[in-house]
Amino acid sequence: MTTAGYHPAFVILGTQFDNSQTQQTVAANPSLPPVYVETQWWPLSMASQNPSTEQLVNTMHTYAKGDSIDFDDEEGAEAWLLWAKSASACGASLTVSCVLNHAATTKNWDAGGIQAPIAKLTLSNENPQPSPCFAMLRLTAKGIIYDKALTDPTQSIWNCNPKNVVQLTAQQQQQLNSL
Repeated sequence: MTTAGYHPAFVILGTQFDNSQTQQTVAANPSLPPVYVETQWWPLSMASQNPSTEQLVNTMHTYAKGDSIDFDDEEGAEAWLLWAKSASACGASLTVSCVLNHAATTKNWDAGGIQAPIAKLTLSNENPQPSPCFAMLRLTAKGIIYDKALTDPTQSIWNCNPKNVVQLTAQQQQQLNSL
C-alpha cells in the first residue's frame, strides 16, 4: 500500500483472514493502519466463552495435533452438525432429499453457537438470505481481539441489525451480474 501511495484509515477483511498468518503479517508491519476482520463465526480467541466453540477447539487439539485452527474448521463443524441434525430427523427415511429438505426448513440455526444465528436456512436456488449478524475483530501485534465497541452487539456478541443486509433491486443485481 505504501508503494502505491495508498494510505487508508483502516483495512477491513473477510472472515477467511481471521487466522494466525494474517495476524503475524499485521504484527510484522506496524505501519499498517488498523486491520479488522468481519466475521459470522465465534472468535476462536474467545472459545472459552462458548461451549460449542471450546469443544471444537478441544477436539481439534486432540485429533489434529499441531494443525492450526481457523474459521474453516468452524465452517466444517457447522456443516457437519447441520447434516447430522437433518439426518437424525429423517431417521429410517434417510435420503438426500430428506436431509436437504430438513436443513432448508431449519430456523434460527447457529450450530450450537459456533456461528451467528441465521433466521431461516434455504437452498441455494431459493434466494437464500444471509444473516444480518456479525462481529468485528481487530488484528493486533498481540493477537486477534473481539472489538465490542465497533461491533455494537445487539444479541450475544453479534450485531444483528436487520439493516445490515442490503436488498438490491433487480436492476442493481443486473448491473452487478454484468461486471
